[in-house]
Amino acid sequence: MYLKTKCNFYLLIILLGGIISCNGNQEIQGLNYEGIIFHSKDYTPDLKTVSEMEINLNQFLKTTLSDSVWLNVDSNRRNQLIFVVNNSSKYKRRYSGSLNAKTEKIIRIEFFLLECIPKGESWKNQELKIHDGGECCWNLFYNTTTKTFFDFNINSNG
Repeated sequence: MYLKTKCNFYLLIILLGGIISCNGNQEIQGLNYEGIIFHSKDYTPDLKTVSEMEINLNQFLKTTLSDSVWLNVDSNRRNQLIFVVNNSSKYKRRYSGSLNAKTEKIIRIEFFLLECIPKGESWKNQELKIHDGGECCWNLFYNTTTKTFFDFNINSNG
């Protein structure tokens, strides 16, 4: 398997089930997810941490369905949440790391359906400019120290 990178050459490196491109980004694929880990100078999530986080994600989403914040939203937003929970494995993921004020490692996860990506853009190596989109796009953060998710957000409809 070859991956064409922005460097205009082909590079194949398989490391613990991932592929690393010349810009440091790493592909990851699990049983129910596929994504890219973006390299960062402060903190780049590793395959093991992302895999552990993905295991906790489904439970988090199911718990969110009964969260009082989401029980009291309008029916359209509630339906978006139900769609996201029921279809979470269909979303591609982009993982990027940072450090918070306590120097805890934080992973930002962007989720999107391929049909929502503007034509000509690549989800694997460039920032996506997706406005609104409803359940097509959502994101949340994960604290690797506390093993908790926070700032869960589903894009609004335009």
